[in-house]
Amino acid sequence: MRGPLSALLVLGAILSVPLVIAAAWVQLVLLDSDAFADMTDDMLAREEVRMALREEIANEVQARIPEARQPGARFVITRAAETALDTGTFRAVFREAVRSSHDQLARGEPQLTLQLGDVLPIVIDQLPAGVPGLESALAGRSLPIQVTLVERDNRPELWAAFELVRDGSVIVLIGAVVLAAVAVGFARDRGQALAFTGFGGAAMAVGTVLFVPYASRPVTAGQEQVLRSGVDAAWEVLASTAQIIGLSMAGALAAAGIAGVLIFLATRPRGKRAHRRRSARPARAR
Repeated sequence: MRGPLSALLVLGAILSVPLVIAAAWVQLVLLDSDAFADMTDDMLAREEVRMALREEIANEVQARIPEARQPGARFVITRAAETALDTGTFRAVFREAVRSSHDQLARGEPQLTLQLGDVLPIVIDQLPAGVPGLESALAGRSLPIQVTLVERDNRPELWAAFELVRDGSVIVLIGAVVLAAVAVGFARDRGQALAFTGFGGAAMAVGTVLFVPYASRPVTAGQEQVLRSGVDAAWEVLASTAQIIGLSMAGALAAAGIAGVLIFLATRPRGKRAHRRRSARPARAR
């Protein structure tokens, strides 16, 4: 009875690895607004994100300022917005906007928005010559920009998943550690059980890492393609941190597996010698 039960416990510990990776990702990234905001540079390195930002800025400028609709103005504004994305001022604004989006999700607000604020002065500073009167038309204007990323009515599963993992991630982490400890402690050969758990868990972690890109599905709905592509690219940057966590966990589990093999090898020879001594004693008595 002890052997099959131990095997089931080891199997359970191995199969729990994807949940542990997800729970660790939630605790280390998704629930930490600083870690969330730290990924803004990686987001701005993605062309899809940059295109979405510059197109949204150009759309807002042209929608609210008539002078920005003259021929050739959009090209100039888009170029200025592209240059502005690389300025320290815009990066600071974008970082706070991403942090604000994270806080909106944590508070359970009905929609996630990217509140860039008044970035028009940053764009104006980068305006090249080319459209007469454009800079003077834009100067002194206030243009707060807010981009709707996703609404709860469109993707209610995103909010439900966040609330679930937020409330259950700590329980998953504690439960997985307890399950692995019981699986190894209950086994007849603890070294062997540790080796199976470690190497099996490492393989499961690597499989999870390979699966993450396919699990990173678009979280937007209803927006135009450029904005959707930008948000999806930003989500992929966020999800890629789960791969880093998964690889780190795979390394730790592989090390545990190696430790289990060493324990198994260290204990096995002693068992053989003891068996030989027990077998030799009756022969000497005869």
